[in-house]
Amino acid sequence: MTRPGSFLFEFLGQLGITAHSLSALNAAIDAAADILAAADVEAGRTSTKTSTMALQHLQSCLNLAFSTLEPLTNKQGAPPAHKGFRVHVHLQRSWGADKLPAPTLSYWCFIPGLAFRRLAALRLRSFILTSGTLSPMDSFAAELQIPFQVKLENPHVIAANQVWVGVLPTGPSGVALNSTYASRDSTAYKDELGNALVNVARLVPDGLLVFFASYAAMDSAINHWKQNGGAGGVGSTWERIVRHKAPVVEPRESSAFGAAIEEFRAKLDDPATQGAVFFAVCRGKVSEGLDFSDRAGRAVVITGIPYAVKNDPKVRLKRDVLDEEARAICSGISGLAGEGVAPLTGEAWYTNTAMRAVNQAMGRVIRHRWDYGAILLADDRFRTPATQRNMSRWVREHVVVYEHFGKASASLTKFFKDKANFQVLPRTLPGRSTNFSAFETVGVTNGHSSSSSGAAAAAAVAAAPGSGFGGSAAGQSLLDSVPAAIDVSGIGALAATGLGGIGSRKPTATAILPTAAGGNGSGSGGAGG
Repeated sequence: MTRPGSFLFEFLGQLGITAHSLSALNAAIDAAADILAAADVEAGRTSTKTSTMALQHLQSCLNLAFSTLEPLTNKQGAPPAHKGFRVHVHLQRSWGADKLPAPTLSYWCFIPGLAFRRLAALRLRSFILTSGTLSPMDSFAAELQIPFQVKLENPHVIAANQVWVGVLPTGPSGVALNSTYASRDSTAYKDELGNALVNVARLVPDGLLVFFASYAAMDSAINHWKQNGGAGGVGSTWERIVRHKAPVVEPRESSAFGAAIEEFRAKLDDPATQGAVFFAVCRGKVSEGLDFSDRAGRAVVITGIPYAVKNDPKVRLKRDVLDEEARAICSGISGLAGEGVAPLTGEAWYTNTAMRAVNQAMGRVIRHRWDYGAILLADDRFRTPATQRNMSRWVREHVVVYEHFGKASASLTKFFKDKANFQVLPRTLPGRSTNFSAFETVGVTNGHSSSSSGAAAAAAVAAAPGSGFGGSAAGQSLLDSVPAAIDVSGIGALAATGLGGIGSRKPTATAILPTAAGGNGSGSGGAGG
């Protein structure tokens, strides 16, 4: 069951919970929590959090919900914030020990700009958002619903001959590579994709990353490759891949991820192999958290576009809310969007979100200014200009569509042959290690992604060489890329504008796409006021 956000207050009102009674309810919850905490102390229990956690969670949820009754801005006639929310009742695994599905009432926000515009209302001087995955920029600004007066999207700091980007519409046999829901399960498609990867594994040295749109698509393809026997005794597709690269598959379970990374490291360094291949999924831990620099990631293959499941309640409601808002703006009705903000349709959001995941995965291959590698887009949908416009600038500047797989293979062979004697410039920044680990991570702790990398990227842009920062291996990996973040074209011009109007009382917003390889796990960047 789905209802507008206002339904929540009608429902709570029937229980006697209103904006007027909220303060009394908060006082009662606080008193109950104090009684429970005192009972815990009297019983000799050292921790009182367990007994009061549910009460505090309920209190937090109620206060947050009632805060959406307030107008979105101080402007007269501004709509209440709850217009961007929806009430959805569904079955969800309970918090109890049995983990059984239980009826759950969810109050979901589908307009992220609601929170961001509340920050703007605090009259902060400026916002600076930096990430390698803000593209497409216009839709990102539309979702946050405040106008960005300054936008900067930089090229990469590497030279053009350090990256190879090719679209492969077909495989070695001329069969179309298309990973849509309608074709990804066909035998012909999986055979052709497997044959393409056999060739790529043979041509690419050292580490190879292969990203699928979902775990289901990856499992289906790998299971098929293991079972299809080759004619003439050549072996199955999987056996042919393994001849060139030792395989590792990204696990679904977070607890097993650390072991998978260690396995990839060991196979990559094993002198008995020609390298390793990591089969993973877009939006997974491999695509968003790890730094596959240098020989750990000489090429990345994107086998499809990771569109979200359309019938997922959150996806469906998000599209509905955006379409409703876009219709209101186009009809001249006062909506939730800020002044000067173009409407974003549900379909545009759906497409852009998928492409941001693609941009994130493509970013695994070039991690610093002395790195090089190849990006293979193995789906014919990548050939369209509309899809390429949603790619990060540093990628789309180098895209070449190869109508025949043989021409792509020849070009890729030449690319890596030319890099056989590639010279890495020495790093002379004071206090830095000159050795670059292929497995230094950005925003990852114990194999788990962290949302802090956006802030770290922002810090990298602001930092100066030789500023004396220290820290862990993860911090050193970011600092090693500081020159790549601050010596790009456009930073000087941006500084001349005052980075968001310093000296002006009017809050402004700045969106910056840094050229430092990386980006963040969440795709939302870091914000600073």
